[in-house]
Amino acid sequence: MRATMMTLVLAGLLAVPSFGAAQGKAAATKASRQRQALLRSLPRGEAFVSGGQKYQLVGGVRAAAMDAQSTERQVLARAGAAPADHLETKGTFVVFRGTAGGAPLAAEAASTLPVAVNQRTGGFGVVLGSITVRLREAAAAEAIAKEHGLALIFAAPHLSTAFFKVPAGQDIQAAAVALAQDARVASAEIEVKEHFAEPQ
Repeated sequence: MRATMMTLVLAGLLAVPSFGAAQGKAAATKASRQRQALLRSLPRGEAFVSGGQKYQLVGGVRAAAMDAQSTERQVLARAGAAPADHLETKGTFVVFRGTAGGAPLAAEAASTLPVAVNQRTGGFGVVLGSITVRLREAAAAEAIAKEHGLALIFAAPHLSTAFFKVPAGQDIQAAAVALAQDARVASAEIEVKEHFAEPQ
């Protein structure tokens, strides 16, 4: 009798992790379905390539930078979002639902950044507002910045490369297309940060 009781207790204890694992799997499946539904519902811009990956800018999702003194809730509040709007935190950026019907390229507040979705993985990437340009005319970086209404972040003429910042509210995709069509430019690539180093 005592041995039977011990067997039943042990069997019950061993069953708990299986039940917990099943619940965890069900929660993960539900979260994955919700994410897929969200991704399908977002308005998207034209596809573009960054870092060898194909992305699309998406409307209705924004990112805000988080400093060491701020919590995710504080960052969301400053951006006019509720805790329920939080989608994920990527490095020092909080990704959240913004205006539900917002167009992916609409002018936005300077305090938030656009978000793009990786077409292969479905992962979100933060669009940092800068464009990397390979130059045909290495000395033309300053002139190009002025003519396109951009800020020159850094130029490396010996590498025929320059980095431009797009002003807040300006259509970054249109800026990249205009740069690529400039005869002095070999290529223009929007900078997207999708993967961040994990803190140690």
